[in-house]
Amino acid sequence: MSRAIGIMALALIISAFAGMAQEKKGMPKPQQTCDLKTNKIEWVNNHKAFKKLSDALSALSAEKLDDKEFGFDEITRTSGLANAKRIVSFKEQFETLVAEIASTATRECGACKLKPIYESAKKGGFGNVTWADLRDEDLRLLFVRLGNWVDQRNSIKRERANITDRVKLGQLDREIEEIEERIRKTEAETRSALERANSSGARPEERFAVTAENTVCK
Repeated sequence: MSRAIGIMALALIISAFAGMAQEKKGMPKPQQTCDLKTNKIEWVNNHKAFKKLSDALSALSAEKLDDKEFGFDEITRTSGLANAKRIVSFKEQFETLVAEIASTATRECGACKLKPIYESAKKGGFGNVTWADLRDEDLRLLFVRLGNWVDQRNSIKRERANITDRVKLGQLDREIEEIEERIRKTEAETRSALERANSSGARPEERFAVTAENTVCK
């Protein structure tokens, strides 16, 4: 009797684990998050030299500059104060450069930086691109151009849906036709560029789509 109960208990345990495994298999991949503002602060705090420079620039920008401290006469004080203000203005450049570094400091933030290019590529029918494709300068320009043409065409189509004047409709149809010709031309250029870029066989084949779908950008 006790043996039968043990066997039943074991069967229940195996069944429970199997159910949990099946549920886990069907669950979507956990989303990764990039909070660029927080990431930038953490990056600076983790690099002592940059942290000291950040604090110094913040203190300097908060300080009221007195031109008497930057020269011995009117001419030297004017030029000295101008140079001091240039140093203070470097804070903005510093912040921009740090934000640029932080934007690729993690995989998640690197994905967020490429996401707008990916969205443009998708609009043009090139959603199956790789990380390397999105980093390629020539391809980036083509993806953005193609996405802009598609947006412009769709905008005109929406406008056309509310027009009844035949002259205006004809004008909009011609505009749509011209844009679609540009789209076809850009699509051909993009396909050729992709073929050239991938012909070496050395480019990574990791598709960007999965990362994009599972990354939240803040």
